[in-house]
Amino acid sequence: MNDIHKQVILRFGYGSFEQGFDVNLRIITDEKTLVDRDGFLPENLALLHTYNQLLQSYQDQFRWNYNGYYRGFRALEAISIETTNISVRDSADELIAQFNLLLDQSLAFQPIREALLHHLSPSDSIRFVIRTVDPVLQWLPWHLCNLFQRYPQSGATLSLPPKSHSLTFQNLKSKVRVLPILGDSTNINIDADLILLREQLPQSAEILDTKIATSLAAIGEALWQQNPDILFFAGHSSSRGGQGLFYINEQEGIAIADLKFALKKAIGNGLKLAIFNSCDGLKLAQDLADLNLPAIIVMRERIPDEAAQKFLEYFLAAFANDDTPKPLTQAVREAQERLQHYEQQFPCVSWLPVLFQQSEAKDLTWADLRLKVTTPAVSQPQPSSVSPANSRVQRPRKSLFSQAWKATTTTLLTVGAVLGIQALGWLEIWELRTLDQWLNQRLWFINEGYDDNLLLVEVTNTDIGDRDLKALQNASVLPEELAQAFQMLSEQGAEIIASLIYRQTEEDNLQLNAQFAENSKLVNVCAYATSKHKGIHAPPAINNSAHLGFNNSFSDRDNTSRRDLIRLNKGYLPCETTNSFSFQTAQRYLASQGINLEFQGNQLKHQQRILAQQLRPDSSGYRNINADGFQVLVNYRMTRSIAARFTFSELLNGDIPEHLIRGRIVLLGTTDPTFDARWRLPYQGDRERSYSSGVEVMAHRISQLVQAGLNQRPLLQPVNTAVNFLWLLLWTSLGIVTMCIPGSSFQRFQRLGVLVFLIYGLGFVMLIQGFWIICVAPILGVLVGSASFALQQKRK
Repeated sequence: MNDIHKQVILRFGYGSFEQGFDVNLRIITDEKTLVDRDGFLPENLALLHTYNQLLQSYQDQFRWNYNGYYRGFRALEAISIETTNISVRDSADELIAQFNLLLDQSLAFQPIREALLHHLSPSDSIRFVIRTVDPVLQWLPWHLCNLFQRYPQSGATLSLPPKSHSLTFQNLKSKVRVLPILGDSTNINIDADLILLREQLPQSAEILDTKIATSLAAIGEALWQQNPDILFFAGHSSSRGGQGLFYINEQEGIAIADLKFALKKAIGNGLKLAIFNSCDGLKLAQDLADLNLPAIIVMRERIPDEAAQKFLEYFLAAFANDDTPKPLTQAVREAQERLQHYEQQFPCVSWLPVLFQQSEAKDLTWADLRLKVTTPAVSQPQPSSVSPANSRVQRPRKSLFSQAWKATTTTLLTVGAVLGIQALGWLEIWELRTLDQWLNQRLWFINEGYDDNLLLVEVTNTDIGDRDLKALQNASVLPEELAQAFQMLSEQGAEIIASLIYRQTEEDNLQLNAQFAENSKLVNVCAYATSKHKGIHAPPAINNSAHLGFNNSFSDRDNTSRRDLIRLNKGYLPCETTNSFSFQTAQRYLASQGINLEFQGNQLKHQQRILAQQLRPDSSGYRNINADGFQVLVNYRMTRSIAARFTFSELLNGDIPEHLIRGRIVLLGTTDPTFDARWRLPYQGDRERSYSSGVEVMAHRISQLVQAGLNQRPLLQPVNTAVNFLWLLLWTSLGIVTMCIPGSSFQRFQRLGVLVFLIYGLGFVMLIQGFWIICVAPILGVLVGSASFALQQKRK
């Protein structure tokens, strides 16, 4: 039985220590999810620098050239005390300190840390799973960080992206079969490993025919024929040059790909653990994980021969024990900690062993590798209670009316239950994530490229340089520079100059005030006051509300920006305008094209063409949102960059081609993080686009309104409540109908799968046409309704 009571999965999205990482935390117990929480691990260039310094210092200690080929060596000289103190040990201590500081004090990581502290107890038995493809995160000593050290009955394992969701331990034998492979032994004593296996493994283990400096063919045959449970290798190995190699002799290195089919056969026949007690094995682990091997132990870097032998001794004592076995993660942790007293001689040696596991498979124990022998109970034949005369008697068939009545009542009860769950808001986040997924999948079919109606001019941190904020009057550019930019854009033929650069002081120079007062192409920004923000005044020189728009907006529960507030019924202090910055800019640009937008009730129209419906508190997948004013969904443009981009310095220097300015909306804004907050956008799995500047977000909002007015691209419309109800009712009914059609259980599951695929696919097609309809609720209706009806039928 698995001893791990709780599993903690920390999944790091794509990113880097220059940009930071999205983080998702899941805490699972008894196959139930206790916590599912998102957070963020911020960038940390200092930690990255220390990591590189430590890695270089560690690798510089050892010989690495052997017969003209790079090898990872297990036989290494001990590092001198002087060199260790200067280079490796100091860098190691600094790395651990920086790592703990990042996890313990980062505000963005706080939701993750608080969830761990709240839901885990030091007495819990825990498996920590770190799921990441980033090489730095894989290398870091997770078992030493404060956040994990507080849980003594735990262990940490790395996990690559899963290849399967149905990992089970099958093909068990009465004894645990271990296949040892001893490879190239140049300058190392790998015979000691074989002796340790023979002495440390209990009687419940069987050591198969050992392969010593043999051929690739012999190893392949052994994997194919002998059905091992554990594969053990000792010798030289390397992960350099883009692939992992383990050396079976001085001339021959083997890649995992060379044994792909033999390993797949062995895994299918019960191979559950591979141990590479050799150097530099991270790439070997990645290649083996691609074959869906449940667990792999390798060394991160080159390891001293003596330390490799000690790790094997300590690990076998903890794991391969018939009396008091420990789960694999805890056994590896114990072996790592017992190696610590060798670090005076070999710094960081306790960091080197690393465990990879598929998180879908449970944590291995020694008992999981063995067949549990029990005495089967002998069943006695029971006399039949059915006489031959009655053997042909069958239950009367249910009437068609009875079946239809039960199907109808089940449908209505299921729809009512789903609507109740929906009303509580429990499905909202899943509907929104499905919407995000559809938006992302459009990029598979459509790459919309630049919007030629727009040009972005961004004030970057390079533009700002080392200027004092006081001299800038808490703005990102000087008043005279902004006035010069407005003047240049007007002279070069910009149709609209939309400025997201806040200016609310009376001290602005006369030239800038003249631009605000007289430039007919200008649209500037302000913000009205809310309970959390005091608002931002408009420039005092602006005396025409047509030149002004507010920049307030709403985010969804997951802090993602999916809605744009384009109009209010009245203005609010200190930004007394009723139109948003995005709408004001788009409206004035479209007016120059002879297109006038107007609000009629809950609709935005051009003449008789409806461009958008006002969002309601319960529009499509939303439930009880703040729907103040006239809000629309943002139909994000499917492109890596929404428009051509230039810096503010390039504008002032005259480096922007005039044809890119003439006749366009030129959007000016600041991307320097000192002045601009990051907005979370619904781009899943893409760190570069998931967190964008305010300029990028505003460009999407303006673009969608302009292109909708030009009839080039629709705004995204929510489907009304009645249509959503009928949609839910339709699919729930079809799910129950599939249960009425004769067929095997597998055939019924197939039909349900087809229905789920159709719901998702049709919803995606509707999104492409500009309509958002619910998806999760009808899928839930299909599954719950069909299961309920099937249970009723089974009871009968």
